[in-house]
Amino acid sequence: MSERVHCPRGSARGFTLLEVLVVLSVSMLMSALGLPTWQQWMAGRSAELTTQDLAEVVRRARSEAMARGEVVTLCPRDPDSPAGAAVCRLDSHDWSGGWLLFVDRGVRGELEAGDLLLVARHPGTAGPKVTATLERISFQPSGISLSAASHFDLVPASAPGAPAAWSRRLCINKP
Repeated sequence: MSERVHCPRGSARGFTLLEVLVVLSVSMLMSALGLPTWQQWMAGRSAELTTQDLAEVVRRARSEAMARGEVVTLCPRDPDSPAGAAVCRLDSHDWSGGWLLFVDRGVRGELEAGDLLLVARHPGTAGPKVTATLERISFQPSGISLSAASHFDLVPASAPGAPAAWSRRLCINKP
């Protein structure tokens, strides 16, 4: 004979539809409030990483010039050039399109056929706005810059309302 088991009404475990809807509503509200802050933080982080990358390529430019015994130049990459092409952006202080590092054997500041390309940086679409006081930076074989001291300003582009504290400035001295 089979026995019938009876559970009292209060011992059933689970959630009512109303409880589930309340929890979902609260979690959606919290997500909506946190999303702009998250986007701003990510944009600030992008500016920080780009600053580190730019500082590293400036250090590399100086060390490559000394190691090779040749002039090495860092210039802004022309974002309007064909995909994969390495072309310096002339007469511009906007470095947002990336940068090129090359052994500058010909006309100073222009990447030509006889020059040796060392680094081509192509930032993503959500990268920060990068502006500089100089159009290019060249280092002599002694490691001394042919250019004046300069700085780069990096401002998060995709973070409306992001605090100014998330912007970065990279200063380049002329030793």
